Amino acid sequence: MKTNLLDLTLEEFEKIVRPPFHARQVFTWVYEKRCLDFAKMTDLPARAARKLAEQYDIIPAKIVKAQSNVDPLRSDGAEKLLIELADGAKAETVLIYEEDRATVCLSTQIGCPMGCIFCASGSGGFERNLTSGEIMAEFLLAAQYLAGVSKKTITNIVLMGMGEPLANYDNTLRFIRAALAPWGLKMSARRITLSTLGLVKMIQRLAQEDLKINLAISLHAPNDSIRSRIVPRNEGVNRILDAAQRYFEKTGREVTFEYVLINGLNSEKEHAQELAKRLEGRQCNVNIIPLNPSDALPPDLKPPESAAVLEFQKTLRKLGVNATLRKSKGLKIQAACGQLRRQK
Repeated sequence: MKTNLLDLTLEEFEKIVRPPFHARQVFTWVYEKRCLDFAKMTDLPARAARKLAEQYDIIPAKIVKAQSNVDPLRSDGAEKLLIELADGAKAETVLIYEEDRATVCLSTQIGCPMGCIFCASGSGGFERNLTSGEIMAEFLLAAQYLAGVSKKTITNIVLMGMGEPLANYDNTLRFIRAALAPWGLKMSARRITLSTLGLVKMIQRLAQEDLKINLAISLHAPNDSIRSRIVPRNEGVNRILDAAQRYFEKTGREVTFEYVLINGLNSEKEHAQELAKRLEGRQCNVNIIPLNPSDALPPDLKPPESAAVLEFQKTLRKLGVNATLRKSKGLKIQAACGQLRRQK
């Protein structure tokens, strides 16, 4: 069985490749030139390229379907890619466009074990974690796809796709380090965002990693009574807010709290008022997301009317909370928040 090259760091590859300088040549081709074929690496001897191809898979994954909802210049909208991995498992990856920015939304698990009532990703159950190399494969396939259809390049990474990144902590962190590394994607930490349901111990651990990436926490409620109805794996609003504050103090990165508005459950003016009181004195941002529809969700779950959404935002702002409305780019192709579910 071949080894997935993307699961290795440069240091690890240098220890097993002979001569060792071939390792850096290969990594330059893969991460800088986005060449995913040993035979096309022209400064490698043909014999060495054949031997490496026998032992390693650069990218044991492929795009099997793409859905698009973009304008001709790819300055607005989204594209969803269904990626099939070596074992036949499938993950969805999304490219999101906004003016000069191209963001890739990566999955970290096949399915999701968290069971949030508004999210379709767990509707088919949880299958397995993705390896760091499989997460990187999502990025490289998306980058290759984008290069083939436009002159744009990926500028931002969000770990907001299928799954809970901090429930796959080691593989997620290994991917992030490769994304930041001089031998890897050379991304800025400011351009990487990890979204979590709010696993307190893992947030505390992440704060100690000295990565200084952006953190988004799916809060969705001002108190535990409501949050436990929305998020079965609720670890407590106060504990989550305290972990977020420690993350901010340790990294200097302002935390974003994601808040999906569900009509009649967490979307009333009093909920906004209670949330504002909870966040008083904290440097943070609330990202308001009206519930996105999916046929995998119970029919009684609906977004509030537009006027109620605006009133929720207005209430938060009036009480001193920085609150923004997330514009859905991929709603028509089931690529928006909570809609990813390995559809074929």
